[in-house]
Amino acid sequence: EPVPPTGGLKANGVLNLLGRPQMHPLILLARESFQNSWDARLTDRGPLKYGVHGHRLSGDRLSALRGMFPDIGDHLPGLTSAFARDTLDAVEIRDGRSKGLDGPTRADLGGVGNYARFILEIGRERSEAELATGGTYGFGKGSYFRLSASHTILVHSRCITSDGSPESRLVGVSLGNGFTENGRAHTGRHFFGATSTDGHVVPLLNGEADEWASRIGFGVPAGDTGTAILIVDFSPGGEEGDVDDQGGAAMDLRSAMECLRDQIVWQCWPRILPIVGSSDVEVELSLDGVDLKLPDPEAHPILRGLVSTYLSVLSGEGTAISLSRPKVD
Repeated sequence: EPVPPTGGLKANGVLNLLGRPQMHPLILLARESFQNSWDARLTDRGPLKYGVHGHRLSGDRLSALRGMFPDIGDHLPGLTSAFARDTLDAVEIRDGRSKGLDGPTRADLGGVGNYARFILEIGRERSEAELATGGTYGFGKGSYFRLSASHTILVHSRCITSDGSPESRLVGVSLGNGFTENGRAHTGRHFFGATSTDGHVVPLLNGEADEWASRIGFGVPAGDTGTAILIVDFSPGGEEGDVDDQGGAAMDLRSAMECLRDQIVWQCWPRILPIVGSSDVEVELSLDGVDLKLPDPEAHPILRGLVSTYLSVLSGEGTAISLSRPKVD
């Protein structure tokens, strides 16, 4: 991405702008990704689908992933090093029965869309319409990049376009250091997809997008709409020098998946409880294609009291308590 004549944020500045919340990045990922998926749900399609899938990529799948990030040269040394390995860890955050990354695939065309908010824009003020929907991918977006040792994600999405037809989209984003090449300054943000007629990077579309996603082994299933975000070169300890919330070293992929599983229950239990026969959200978790069982919030040693009380209130049980003259401290 060239620096515009009026200046702009460098990629390392983007990470700083997105902040460093005082919580472990896995907790932040569980909270923010679930909230983003919830905000994008289609209420007329049944329960939201939300999934977290761990992948150890190798062989043809890893070769396909490398093919989505060609010609990275010397500008993304972390990604170059990652692609030199025989096996690469990745975590996919996926939702379904949701809007997907809709709207224009450029940020300079006006209009409102999730593609521009998540892929292209940083620090844009929320409109009044957006204030009710949980934000514009601020800390949430930062958590994806921070959990990649090379600050790289690959995004597959399927949305409904303005003419009512489904459209698949696939694009990669990597954050590196700013640099100057052939006398032109660049921000260090790298986008990978197709090239438009005026030289801008736009996502691969439809059959081509779905084929690449299938070869890599991730993405939104056929017939559904939603978004799948693959955190490439997944590193649960975050960036160099980061430690977990107990001061320990970075954990392996299985431990990270188990942590995410537990945090989904801890952070999101009111949405995943089976109420009136079904829950608001259908949660799927897996590691290398093997399902990971989600703990039952009603049996959780800490949450079960809250869960029991919450379900009692929803069923109309209990006694209403009112204060005619509440005391104010």
